[in-house]
Order: sequence, then structure tokens, then C-alpha cells
Amino acid sequence: MRILLVTLVYAPAWRYGGLVAWAVEHARSLAEAGHAVTVLTSDLGCEAAGADGLRRQEEAGPVRVLRFPATLARGGRSAGMEAALAGEAAAHDVVHVSGFWQWGVALATRAARRAGKPCVLSPHGGLTAGVWQKRALAKRVFFLLRGRASLRDASAVHFVSSLERAAARGLPGGKAAFALAPSIDAAFWAPDDAERAATRRALGLDVGQRLLMWAGRVHPVKGLNLLPQALAGLKALPWRLLLIGGVEDEAETGARWGEIYAKLAAGGLI
Repeated sequence: MRILLVTLVYAPAWRYGGLVAWAVEHARSLAEAGHAVTVLTSDLGCEAAGADGLRRQEEAGPVRVLRFPATLARGGRSAGMEAALAGEAAAHDVVHVSGFWQWGVALATRAARRAGKPCVLSPHGGLTAGVWQKRALAKRVFFLLRGRASLRDASAVHFVSSLERAAARGLPGGKAAFALAPSIDAAFWAPDDAERAATRRALGLDVGQRLLMWAGRVHPVKGLNLLPQALAGLKALPWRLLLIGGVEDEAETGARWGEIYAKLAAGGLI
């Protein structure tokens, strides 16, 4: 099949975390299964690649990538992507749209419907209660203007877990929905004792220290505020908590993260 994956952010925009990792692995896996995959994306988050590191059309292994300049970072918009949607949707057999609150999502699902092509929408947690509560009034307005149309025009909605599906809000009654977890490259997680020891030394950690690692973006929906209470009963045991990640929005989460970190440090958990 010819599959079009529409996502506002794509490699090398790794600072957007799991959404980019999912898109890259999803596209690669489909291509390796014999499908012709095109990724329609923007250059949002790719500043580090430099002007010479991006091209309008790229070949990323077996995946064809069409990349356009982002014209609005806040709210997620790329005029070039939007202009290309109708033609690309018509040229493919299936359209898969990643995201929900980005500006172009409704345009992508509508382009698929108008082209008569099946469309799968993956909101990636975008419909859960915690996300709805952030800027609640703006979310309600956006949903009425664009989000509801995205769900209406999509042939089916894909959730990455049954928990995400159960927590979704705003899904129309009778809308086809399914939960399918992302695949995992087991080889990536194969133990390497030499690399493990070298990494620990580089971090100033004892090679034999028991570690509990948390990795990801610092974001309210991650539930990091639960860590101090959840781990308080374990602090007498010989282990240490290792946090890897960054604050996505300093104005919104920086201060809150400082409070959480202080509680963890005070409890001897870090």
C-alpha cells in the first residue's frame, strides 16, 4: 500500500520526545513490511540541523520525507504542509494523521475524506482528561472549531493503549476506535555490560549502584508530581533515582518541576 503519515514533528526534532520516536519507528516498520511510506511534516524543532541539514524532499532509508517550513510554532502550523495535503492524500491509499491539537490535523483528515481515502487518527494522549484541563476554555473552542471535525472525518481513531482509549474525552458515539501498542525494537534494549559501566562512570555513579530511571519530557500529564509520595516508602533501600529529560515549557512547568525536585531531594530519593 501507499501510506501517507502526516505529523507536524519528525526526526531530527527529537526534543519533542516520544511523538517523534513513534513516528520514525512507525514509518520505518511499515516501509520494511513492503509498503511505500511518505511522511508529510514540517521543520519545527529541527533548528539544530541547520539550513543545509534540511531539504524539501528527503530520503530517510526506505521512507520518503516531504518537509516544509513551520509557519507557526505555537499551535503547530505549516502552510506548505497544508497546501500539499490534498495532492498527497489523493496519491496514497491510506492517510495516517498523528496528533490532535495541532492546526493542520483537521485539514489532513478532511483532505483524506475528500479524496475518498481511509484515514486513521492517532491523538497520542491528546484526548485524555489531563490534556483537556490545560487551557480548558481554549481547548473547548478549538474542539468546536476544528477537533470535532477531525474526529468526524477520520475513518478510525487509534490509541496506543487501552488505558488511553478508556481515558479519551470527546470521542463521538459509534466512532470506530482501537488500541494498538507501538512496537518495540528488542535489540535496542539488549544488555551491554561494558557500555553500562562506562555510562555510569561518566555520570559519576557507582557501577554496582541500583538505579530506578525515569526518562522523558517534564510535562504535567506525566504525573511526576506523584513521585515523592510513591517512592517515599522505598528510600531506606539501597537504590537511587535517576531522572533524564528536559523541561518543555519553562514558563509553565519549570517552577512546578523545581518543587517536585526539591521534595525528591529532601526525601533522599535523588
